[in-house]
Formats: sequence, structure tokens, C-alpha cells
Amino acid sequence: MFSNKELRKAKLIDDRITGTYLFISSLIVSIILLYNKKLVLLNQKTILSKQEAKTINIINSSVVLLISLFFQYLNYENKKEDGTSSDLSIIISYFLISAAGLSLYDSIIHPSEEIIQTEDIIT
Repeated sequence: MFSNKELRKAKLIDDRITGTYLFISSLIVSIILLYNKKLVLLNQKTILSKQEAKTINIINSSVVLLISLFFQYLNYENKKEDGTSSDLSIIISYFLISAAGLSLYDSIIHPSEEIIQTEDIIT
């Protein structure tokens, strides 16, 4: 039988896997947006209208910010579970949250431009 501590650690790992899947999904959306921008630049038929691309970009940036906050929560929970774990992951999460917040801010402030930057903070 597994102890409660082992079960909580396994749950944290499951949550990290879920967060990683969400990040990968966001990256795929970013690739689609970039491809759409390429089509615009080449004056070819696009898969998304300008308004759709802007809306999806803002939603995608929002999702990345939420995922970043989720990972920060997981890092705090991990630190609580395992007092020996490093604070470095928590510090890195602050930078990720800042980058995601700036990307969302830029997406909202410059809606007239097709700025697609979410993939920059993921990689």
C-alpha cells in the first residue's frame, strides 16, 4: 500500500504532465498562428482571418499565463511536500509568469498588429 505522501507526490507528477500537455497544445496553436502570418506575408489565402488570429493569440497568451500560474502552484506544493527541494524552480516560475504576462499585455495593447510571441516564452 502506498503512503499518503507517495500518493500526493504521484498526483503532483500527474499534474505536471497535464500542464506539459497544455504547454504543448499552446505551442501547436502558436505554430498555426505563425503559419497563418506567413501566408499573410506571402499574400496567400490564410486559414484564419485577422480578427480570428488576434483573438486566438490573446486567448493563447491567456492560457500560457494560466499554465504558468498553475506550475507556480505545483512548485509551491512540491516544496511543501519535499522540504529539501530547491527554490530555483519557484524563482524560474516567477520569470515564466512575468514573460507570459508581458506577452498577454502586448497581445492586448497591440491588437492592430499581428504580433505572435507566445511561442517565444515557451521555448
